[in-house]
Amino acid sequence: MPGDPIQAYVQGLKKVDEAKYQQLLEHFGLNKPLHERYLLTLKNLLTFNFGVSFHFGSSVTQVIMQRLPNTLILMGISTVISIILGMLIGVLVAYKRGGAFDTAVVTASLLTYSVPIFFLAWILITIFCLELGWFPTALEQPIQWNRTPPTNILELISGRLYHLVMPTMTLVLFSVAGWILLTRAVVLETINDDYVLTARAKGLKERTVLYKHVLKISNGTEPPQQTF
Repeated sequence: MPGDPIQAYVQGLKKVDEAKYQQLLEHFGLNKPLHERYLLTLKNLLTFNFGVSFHFGSSVTQVIMQRLPNTLILMGISTVISIILGMLIGVLVAYKRGGAFDTAVVTASLLTYSVPIFFLAWILITIFCLELGWFPTALEQPIQWNRTPPTNILELISGRLYHLVMPTMTLVLFSVAGWILLTRAVVLETINDDYVLTARAKGLKERTVLYKHVLKISNGTEPPQQTF
């Protein structure tokens, strides 16, 4: 980035003289040659030494670790939901290929997959949080819990899940489209194979053929070998 980061930092401080300015430059290693600063940056990255956050006033690593559990929970839940929904819908769309349902789902998937996720989140927050007031706009738990934490485990779980709905919905809408399109493409390659025709000839229900034969093979399981 252009400019002097220390100069930008001290603008918000009072009574920073030249000696203090030079001390800050030395502390952050910004008075060293460019190649030394580059090597120092690599060293700090490899040792997880990200410095101190000017905003929070604490270690950047500490700030990251404080928020990492919520991030892992959010990403884990949204990823599982996206995979399950994407594969189920993708098989159904492939089965109804060429129809109105196929066209609608593929168009919606391409649209949500192409929209930047921050813009999608802004739309959902505007509709469901600001206009309808169904969900909170931020935080991982009710703000009143900072003063009086809940004592009931069910209240704790329900409150956290309630605050997870909006970010989970945003991530699912963004990522499920890719799973739908991928599953649809893979299923279309196998839906007319011989083992699928054999399963249908045996009188199996179409749902069983799709989700227990086509989907299983599409995920990498080898079809049953037949010898004549």
